[in-house]
Amino acid sequence: MFVIDRLRGVNERVSVATDGTQLFGGSFVQPGPTLSADGRFVVFKTPPQTWVHDRVTGTTELVDRADDGTPGDGDDSNGYNRGWISGDGRTVAFTTISTNLLGPGGDANGQLDVYVRGIDTTDPLLVDPLLFPDGALDDTVLEIVNAATGAVTTGCPAGDVTVAGSTAAYLRPESSVGTGACPAGSLNGDLDVTDEVVQLVQGVGPTVNLGRAATAVVASTTRVAALVSEPAQGASILNGDGDALDQVLQVYSIAGAAWSNVGYAADALAIAGDHVAFITPETAQGGPSLNGDADHRRPRRPGVRRRDRDPHQPRPRGGGARAR
Repeated sequence: MFVIDRLRGVNERVSVATDGTQLFGGSFVQPGPTLSADGRFVVFKTPPQTWVHDRVTGTTELVDRADDGTPGDGDDSNGYNRGWISGDGRTVAFTTISTNLLGPGGDANGQLDVYVRGIDTTDPLLVDPLLFPDGALDDTVLEIVNAATGAVTTGCPAGDVTVAGSTAAYLRPESSVGTGACPAGSLNGDLDVTDEVVQLVQGVGPTVNLGRAATAVVASTTRVAALVSEPAQGASILNGDGDALDQVLQVYSIAGAAWSNVGYAADALAIAGDHVAFITPETAQGGPSLNGDADHRRPRRPGVRRRDRDPHQPRPRGGGARAR
């Protein structure tokens, strides 16, 4: 049994045990598997049993079993038995002719029955520590692996992620639901919870909120650079062009724990040590030509910034790469 991930362009075998080995008996093609809404959980049958496979953690759990873990005693190898999973992946319904799922004498009708099984609160497969504990199975969560020990630390929900050595920066989606380590609410000081905001983690330390709504982030071991969204950052004008519609480059010093606004609109960036390279659309910068050709229509102009200059020196303007 395979799942085709059309976004990544890969095929993934899901009819496997938690250790990755093929489950016995093969898998029914008909009536076929079912998936949760996000494609994470797959319910399928290998005669005579029904299973649920978690594509994120790689765990596979037997569904048709009694509360004490005893597998069902029915021969569900005909094509009429199947399982269904709820959209959130928390509940499975399945049919079976097993007679022992309700305990001794609990099912004596000799008929095909429908059962519902929810999440096992005892967590026998130790999945819970791998999930973001907000009570909903709908997040993409940052996990940090210690390369020396293999220990996994679960962080906060994350979008764009960048790693340099033991430093990780990422964009965390704001949410009305959170935890103690990943609080709910606005992360950048405005009144909404619709932004993605820059966060910083060093080693296995706590997540530090850097308070900038952004569309992209890169990091070195000394700096974090982000394309800060003017509309999401409180409709602030950050590049002096009179509108609050741009993405503007800002750089955070990890040692100094402070942001510096470069003041240039950008739509791409890269970082190496203390140097940040970026591309500025002339039209977004709202000023004169940046490459000396007397027009504003060329779409993008590259720039380079070194973030260890004296902040009180005047900023040079005009075309060309500059050392800062």
